[in-house]
Amino acid sequence: MMVKIPSSTKDSLPHNTVLLERAQHEDRGSVDLELLQSALLDSAYQGAIELVDSFLELVAIDTADKATGMTALHLAVGRNHLDVVRLLVDRGASFLPDKQGRMPTTIAAECEVSEELCDFIVEAEAAAEARAEGV
Repeated sequence: MMVKIPSSTKDSLPHNTVLLERAQHEDRGSVDLELLQSALLDSAYQGAIELVDSFLELVAIDTADKATGMTALHLAVGRNHLDVVRLLVDRGASFLPDKQGRMPTTIAAECEVSEELCDFIVEAEAAAEARAEGV
């Protein structure tokens, strides 16, 4: 199973780069927040770690696609981008279900990601649950 890209077009990294530059060098209010959020999700989907890292300075890490409820974490997991997944977890991404109730670990199983990513996301989600329960 392949995770579908959220509300954006494939091969849009050049557009995302231009959008990021505008947001960083112009008044942030002049750049549409929804465009920035979509660009974060798209960059995570495509595994563009530098762009993801930069967009996290501009939008909430747990931004979710309106149609699917998928976050950057869901998308990076589903596309097997371990480096982006590590970045998102290190930066405090929440383990939230998408609109179908799937957690990032579920996405990992459905998309048959690498064993290394699967082990990482299972451990990270378990640690997040333990922190939430005060363990």
